[in-house]
Amino acid sequence: MSPSTIRELRACLGLTQARAAALFGVDHRTWVKWEGAERSMPGPAQRLLLLIARYPDSREHLESLTQQAAN
Repeated sequence: MSPSTIRELRACLGLTQARAAALFGVDHRTWVKWEGAERSMPGPAQRLLLLIARYPDSREHLESLTQQAAN
């Protein structure tokens, strides 16, 4: 997946880079590198991003799971 596609999908979901990074369980700098073509986004993260873009309601479930895991 190209960095511009990652950026476009994130923007369409209304996520900041920081929020997207938290949702995916990665450091903010990692997300910036994915969008800046410094590092390739791993396949599982790509599939998750595509899934969330296709089914936006799934984002709420993922955010809930992320919050539960943090507690």
